[in-house]
Amino acid sequence: MATRRLELEAVLRCTVCRSVVYHLFRRQNHQPDGTPLPSFDNVLWPVHPNVPPPERPERIACPDCGTELRRAAP
Repeated sequence: MATRRLELEAVLRCTVCRSVVYHLFRRQNHQPDGTPLPSFDNVLWPVHPNVPPPERPERIACPDCGTELRRAAP
């Protein structure tokens, strides 16, 4: 069985606090039998265990100051 890929796509950074709050990964999809597919899904993952999931996925904000996060290269 082939291994699925998980790649770091970007980091989501606060422009005010300058902290990286979330990592954005690309996770390879798979068939029910585990065979990898050529397509990927995005997975948003907090950098620290005390960071909650975003309240509004359409506007991901800094949990400390409320500023909308910006996507940056890893």
